[in-house]
Amino acid sequence: MFMLGLSEIYHHLDLLRGKISYNLAEVFGLLFIKVYLAILLLQNISLWGFVWLFARRVGSNLTILHFTVDFGIDLVGDANKLFMIPILGLFVSALNFLLLFVFLKKKDFKFIAHILLAAALMVNIFLSLALGPIYWMNFR
Repeated sequence: MFMLGLSEIYHHLDLLRGKISYNLAEVFGLLFIKVYLAILLLQNISLWGFVWLFARRVGSNLTILHFTVDFGIDLVGDANKLFMIPILGLFVSALNFLLLFVFLKKKDFKFIAHILLAAALMVNIFLSLALGPIYWMNFR
């Protein structure tokens, strides 16, 4: 009786593996998704690199983390808190990529995929732009 249960578990795990590999092949079979993912990967790697170089240059000193035109400097802290910016970009990219699998069988999948991946790219671009004033305020 116990062996029958294990064979059923193995069978269901094998079916799950087959469905996952089929869905991955469906998503990665489209060229524009590969292009979006390559750009997102390069964008996020550049975010990580910039924040790492910034934190290394600042060292253990306090750094300006936020600046507004109306009130000036309103957040000062450890430079390691800036690592939340690339983490946020990575989270949004991963979430939108996982949402592709939710919408995989929809009729307008290509349109939805463009919207999801373009939104992730825009978030990463805006996060990159947000680092500019922080760098400028700390090293001017």
